[in-house]
Amino acid sequence: AEVVLSLASGPLLDAAAESIFGAGEPASAALRQLVEHQFGNYVLQTLLRRLADGPRRAAALAKVREATTATNFGRSILSRLGEAEAA
Repeated sequence: AEVVLSLASGPLLDAAAESIFGAGEPASAALRQLVEHQFGNYVLQTLLRRLADGPRRAAALAKVREATTATNFGRSILSRLGEAEAA
């Protein structure tokens, strides 16, 4: 999945981001599942790296921060993306 995201075109990347960081319970559930999965966190890191800096990336990082707990991989994701101080 990481390789697919790293090679994805703009529209496909937008669709993936919307399905994970978008509004609604299905997106929230997808984000929780990836944050809690030992390999899903790498998929999130790749997707977040591909999002251009700006409001959309900031909103996605805020959602990861909200989903972060002491027992999932959210802190690792934020740390690897240089966002740990904001968590």
